[in-house]
Amino acid sequence: MPRASRWLGVARAARSIPLSPLLFSVVEPCRRWVLARAAWARRLETQVDPLAELPPSTDHRYLARHVVLVGYGSVGRRIAAALTAADVPFVVVEQSRERVAALRGEGRAAVSGDATEAITLVQAHIVQAGLLVVAAADATNVQPMIEVARTLNPDIPILVRAASEEEAELLASEAGVTVVHPRAALSEVLPGAVLRALAEQGSAEPTAAPQPSAERA
Repeated sequence: MPRASRWLGVARAARSIPLSPLLFSVVEPCRRWVLARAAWARRLETQVDPLAELPPSTDHRYLARHVVLVGYGSVGRRIAAALTAADVPFVVVEQSRERVAALRGEGRAAVSGDATEAITLVQAHIVQAGLLVVAAADATNVQPMIEVARTLNPDIPILVRAASEEEAELLASEAGVTVVHPRAALSEVLPGAVLRALAEQGSAEPTAAPQPSAERA
């Protein structure tokens, strides 16, 4: 977790505790100070981490109408393979710096960071992207991720691998969001759903992928 985010959490927690007027007069200015500088601190941390932004030499095809792929586990790798086979450009967003470094070594476009942070999605060029795919199995902050993505790119279609049945039902109410249920998020199913989403980018109605009885990816 970025240093600024940790301090922001402390400030919020402190603000929720009943305080004397004297103590509140100290905490509140600190909270405002952190709020004012949190974005600046995140930008500073991004600037000193070369894996947190795409290299200047990145080909232009990865900067517009591309797929932003969040997560590069077993399912994410299958999606990447399907996109590569279809000659669809994509940028991977991963919190694991080791995976991002390995992807860079293979000549792939990838950035390190938390996809719920606007600065991370900006570095993946979400503003110009044609599709957002959330493939991370442990993506428990999908709703904030969607909100940030829609703030930056209001019309972007989104395909999400839900972490649970409850989350799948919740996300299905989001316009323009295609939800793949947990038991259907297989290495063979999700890549096909991504390619269908690319072919149907004009649709604004959420759909749910089929739920085959094969083993979980």
